[in-house]
Amino acid sequence: MARSSRPVVTALPKPAAPTRLGRLDLTPAAFLPPRMPKRRPAAAFSVAASAGLAARFRAVGYDLPSVLAGRRPVPRLLLGRLPADWSAATEGRARKTLFVQTVLPLVLEVNRSILSDRRRLRELADGGSANAADKRWIRALAATYRSGRADPDALLWRVDVVPPSLALAQAALESGWGASRFAAEGNALFGQWTWSPEAGLAPQGRDGEADRQIAVKTFPQLLNSVQAYMLNLNRQEAYAEFRQRRSDLRALGLAVSGTHLMPGLTRYSIEREIYVEKVSALIRQNRLHAFDRVPFAH
Repeated sequence: MARSSRPVVTALPKPAAPTRLGRLDLTPAAFLPPRMPKRRPAAAFSVAASAGLAARFRAVGYDLPSVLAGRRPVPRLLLGRLPADWSAATEGRARKTLFVQTVLPLVLEVNRSILSDRRRLRELADGGSANAADKRWIRALAATYRSGRADPDALLWRVDVVPPSLALAQAALESGWGASRFAAEGNALFGQWTWSPEAGLAPQGRDGEADRQIAVKTFPQLLNSVQAYMLNLNRQEAYAEFRQRRSDLRALGLAVSGTHLMPGLTRYSIEREIYVEKVSALIRQNRLHAFDRVPFAH
């Protein structure tokens, strides 16, 4: 019997223990839809309970089988924060499904913005005439991405999308599918560290005492967490191999997938290759690669 393309639900992993290497401090597509103007982010919405979130998705016909079958695009629904009852009200298959439904639009929203910048860079790199406004924009982008060269060709190596499969898998592992304290209290989906304790939540040791010297960075909304995560991968020197792998795939005209890029993130965790295998296994077991080419609503 042919295997279904529908994501498989497996046992829920425990939230990954925060590690100090790779999750660096941050300061404040070929397979995505064709050229579209950059838009203002949609207003974030909130719900009081997980049941209300599921009902909101049902009301607009948003379900993963329809998305994967190409019958419906992923709606532009950007949740501000997880419902307060997330850990108590969701478990197993229901939690996984709701988590993917929640995080996927956020990932696609950030990728859309990145892709808009990338297309503008590509036009300039291919011989487009750069006016004064273009040059100011390039300099600002180079500063944001910490590029040593403020020119389109150099920036194209950094300004690029992160495959949804990879973002979903890392968010699932780092937050325990949304069940971690950092996700609940700080909208932190990716376990990014900050050396400014006032800007995050201090992790607790086995004795229950918090480590006050470091913290997991917190964010105003879930979308900000996704933005910071992608910027982290696109500008930190620790992830140069990740960006090189992505660039090589682009040059060969191949799909930019989470499975192919994950080996470039050994420095995201002190677990190194073990962490890479954990994330890769999450992608395989839950068939998250299927989300790398889903359409996003206009």
